[in-house]
Amino acid sequence: MALQVLEAPVLADFPFPWASQLTDRRQEKDAVCRFLATVGVHRSGLWQRECWCDSGQNWGAHAPFLPESVAEGHPLPNFARMAGLSRRDASCFQAKVPTSQHFSSWEAYYRRRGIPLSSPVALLMSVPLTLHCFMKLAAGLRPDEMPLAPGASLLILILGVQKEIDQWPVLLELACLLPQVHLHLLLVSPEVPHSWHKRSTVYASPDKTACGDPECSCAFAQRDIMKQDEDEPQPQSCLDGPDLIRGSIRLTFVRGEYDGTLAALLQHEYGAAHMVFGPNAGLAADMSWIPAVKELLGFGRPISFFTDYCDEAIHLAAGMLAEQHDS
Repeated sequence: MALQVLEAPVLADFPFPWASQLTDRRQEKDAVCRFLATVGVHRSGLWQRECWCDSGQNWGAHAPFLPESVAEGHPLPNFARMAGLSRRDASCFQAKVPTSQHFSSWEAYYRRRGIPLSSPVALLMSVPLTLHCFMKLAAGLRPDEMPLAPGASLLILILGVQKEIDQWPVLLELACLLPQVHLHLLLVSPEVPHSWHKRSTVYASPDKTACGDPECSCAFAQRDIMKQDEDEPQPQSCLDGPDLIRGSIRLTFVRGEYDGTLAALLQHEYGAAHMVFGPNAGLAADMSWIPAVKELLGFGRPISFFTDYCDEAIHLAAGMLAEQHDS
């Protein structure tokens, strides 16, 4: 516990000028509400689940319209409009990130997407970027089981979704970060509304690195890339063009508690999963996770990643996993 207290300042060290308003322990409980109000997004659109003001409503109550699937895939939506931000302050879903570009920090991500650090969009992008990080890690650990090569098709289970139901459009950022991969995300939870059970939608990944709007974040990202190329030219093979393989992203919602029975049904209907992800799971705090944990600890199961709310929760979750593994 003492080590966790010592590490707290490091974990709260973000590059954003607004970060201290949310990470300073001296802040009042309504700090998030007040911050969202200052940027004009409190209790609006995708931000409604970023504070507790609407916690009395069921998950999915604020979810944007989910369009029916079409064979060729819908074009990705205008994320800035959905997030209530200017195009300068939001990721551009009409622009892919070149595969030659990599990032391992929030600062690098903002730079690659041309977003100023003053933008609060990181609050929405935490889950998709964490998932992207784990996908890269899984590809390094098990390249045969988690291929990220152009044209690859991947099935990923996202378990225990709650606010992700209301914020499902943010997951479309993965189509921009992995534009040549066909992604299928299965969002599984008892919180999925009955009317959304087994509903799917498909979007085509962007095939260009800029949308053409000179005031959009992607235009600023392009300028940064061009400046880098002047300093350190990239080989032609690293440059993406519109004629390369174009990927897609499919989202499917499934209502239910994940256990051995549901796992078998999902595999029969959708195929074997390549990876499992549980964002902010609270494994040790919620006993309903035990059937899922028992299933995922079985032989031959996909590589799984879970995040939690704090260091102590992770410590308790590790103990719970060890206990279930030995039982």
